[in-house]
Amino acid sequence: MNPLTSAQFTLQRLLDIIVQLRGPEGCPWDRAQTKETLRSYLLEETYEVLDAIEGDNPAELCDELGDLLLQIVLLARLHEELGLFAFADVCASICEKLVRRHPHVFSKPGQELSASQLDRQWQRIKAEERRHSPKPAHPPLQALPSLLLAQSTVSVPGPDQPPGPDELRSLLDEFLYARESAPTETTEEALAELLLSLVRSVAPLEINAELALRRKILQQQKSIQNEKS
Repeated sequence: MNPLTSAQFTLQRLLDIIVQLRGPEGCPWDRAQTKETLRSYLLEETYEVLDAIEGDNPAELCDELGDLLLQIVLLARLHEELGLFAFADVCASICEKLVRRHPHVFSKPGQELSASQLDRQWQRIKAEERRHSPKPAHPPLQALPSLLLAQSTVSVPGPDQPPGPDELRSLLDEFLYARESAPTETTEEALAELLLSLVRSVAPLEINAELALRRKILQQQKSIQNEKS
């Protein structure tokens, strides 16, 4: 069986299994799930995928990607039961988006674009999508981890330019002073200002602050474990 046929077969099997689990003779747990109850599982599985990527373990990553796919298929099935959309609509939506956002591949195959040209094309297409979209502009997702939430509020380039070295040093001094002599609330506010400015300062470098901190923490934990062994 060629890889494409195998993927089609196994994906259909997954969809059939979910339908059976959600059916009258299925599993009480699966039948009881709602989009609200699945939120925590979706977030947990996403972080387990990240852990598998950090661990550089292909077998573990394969397993965790399957767990994440399960949450996506379950969410799609819940909405299909409500007559809102199906898994096929999810796939069709992302297929259309990918083709629309990559005209240099699908409309004009072989066209060579520089990195700056690709960025301008991407921004133009996104702006066009916003003009024709019935969806309102969404505020930053409040469920995001704090560093990711901070990054989602950063606009570069724009009038709110990233802080320079002098501003960062000043904010660090304010935090250190507050830590030594100010009330806890003031220290917390100074820390928040410093962290937000640090995230803003690396935005032009396209550094993901959340992943950078996560990677450092995992490296330290691994180092501690190695010292104990």
